[in-house]
Amino acid sequence: MNTYSSCRGQAGMALAVVLIIVLVLAVASAAFLGVTNSDLRLTHREVEATRAFYVAQAGIEKAVAELKVLYSKGKGHTTAELEKIGPPSYDGFTFDTFTVAPAGFASIGKLEHGTYKGLSGVTRRIKITAAVTSERLHGPTVRVSEEVEAQFIPIFQFAIFYNDDLEILPGPKMTVSGPVHCNSDIYVGTDASLSFDSKVTSVGGLYHRRKDGSAVSAGPVQVKDGDGVYREMRNPDGTWLDSEHKNWAAESQKRWDGNVASAVHNVSTLQLPLVSPEWPRAIIERGDSLDTPELEEAKYYYQADLRIIDGQAYNATGVPVDLTYPDPSDPSKKLNPVSTKTFYNHREGTTVSVTEVDVAMLRASGKAPANGILYVSDDRSGFTKQDAVRLVNGEALPEGGFTVVTDNPLYIQGDYNTKDKQPASVMCDAINILSNSWQDARSKEGLDRRVASATTINVAIIAGNTVTTEGRYNGGVENMPRFLENWSSKTLTYRGSLVALWTSEIATGDWIYGSPYYTAPDRNWGYDSDLSDPTKAPPGMPSVYSVEKVRWQYE
Repeated sequence: MNTYSSCRGQAGMALAVVLIIVLVLAVASAAFLGVTNSDLRLTHREVEATRAFYVAQAGIEKAVAELKVLYSKGKGHTTAELEKIGPPSYDGFTFDTFTVAPAGFASIGKLEHGTYKGLSGVTRRIKITAAVTSERLHGPTVRVSEEVEAQFIPIFQFAIFYNDDLEILPGPKMTVSGPVHCNSDIYVGTDASLSFDSKVTSVGGLYHRRKDGSAVSAGPVQVKDGDGVYREMRNPDGTWLDSEHKNWAAESQKRWDGNVASAVHNVSTLQLPLVSPEWPRAIIERGDSLDTPELEEAKYYYQADLRIIDGQAYNATGVPVDLTYPDPSDPSKKLNPVSTKTFYNHREGTTVSVTEVDVAMLRASGKAPANGILYVSDDRSGFTKQDAVRLVNGEALPEGGFTVVTDNPLYIQGDYNTKDKQPASVMCDAINILSNSWQDARSKEGLDRRVASATTINVAIIAGNTVTTEGRYNGGVENMPRFLENWSSKTLTYRGSLVALWTSEIATGDWIYGSPYYTAPDRNWGYDSDLSDPTKAPPGMPSVYSVEKVRWQYE
């Protein structure tokens, strides 16, 4: 065989094999690149789908935030208002669907969701739906929906409700028997013992110390857990479990089964639904010709069927009303439920001029407000005296309930709402309690001449308070009802709800204990459980709102 021919044949075969291998590799590479490109496209679509999901979720969160703003201003109750809530704008994504609409009808009953579960209120479900498409790949479309529940909670569902910092630092033993909520920080401590029988919620923190920086009281502070057993804030090692504890978020839930919650547990602010939520005091202000329709809706001045302005009575339309009526013992004489009296207030350091409303006479006149709301305001004294309002002879209230609202400081003298108890509330610049033994003539005398006697009051209270500053305590919730007498060893029995929504603008005197100001009563205080029954609500009782998430779906 020719050697050259043999070698050339082998080379040809080798070349063919190489070409086949190259071809196979090329086919394999093409297939690999195809698979890789397919995987890349799939991965890219998955990334876009994830981005679209977050865009849709961001749209829902925006809608929830706008819904809260609407409710804060007393709106959001109509379908038209909800439909105005639109989607956000994100480059590269399109909202194919974005709807905010009612999901069923409003209902009344026990709350079943959220922080305030177990309280009564009005609830309304809202469904928010967002479908988002990525413009980069003309897809995919992601659809997310969420149902939220707007909860409107009567404010007197709380034993204590504070808009600003809440301080509970009693000297004697004190038990709080209903829910406690604060839209800011809570400070607790006691020389004796302080017990909470229900939930304690704070939008800020919960601290075992004094806000004013003075010495911390060492008495036990305890809250009931989910089984109704008191569990102390003090740890076995002598430290305290509060918001300054490093494991507060988890340990507080473990110790009290969720009955204590603060900012780290996402407790939401509870506000009155007002056109100006930052100005809750608007509800007690006088009407003004410049008031908007929204303010008119918020102010009790416009809601009241009877107004007493600077001593003159008017009906709801502003027409003067004669409240006088014949004296049953001498028909030739007339009795008037409204009069003017003066006395001295040591805390304010001034003479007080009160528009005095005799509740018994108002009932006898037959001219008590038909809807149970009385508005009183007095501004006649200028700077010479401090104008105020006083309720006397209020053992029995008008049938069906009685709410008194004033932009002045309010004084309740003697037993109130103790006979045939009615739903009752007062709203004012500051609340003052005068005992059954109070005498105007002795008001400027020494404390030993102003000795109180046992008194019972059943009324829910919305009022202002002063502000604690460094080294100056405002008296805390235990002194939110202010006193002017020597109450030592005398009992004040109180059932109701204590709500502080603003800082007092008229009664601004500092809290000072002892002579010549006052001494504290034995406090037989408790939450009025009747306030948890919607059928026993005081006339015009305001509500605060919360928006809770109840259902989420990725479609």
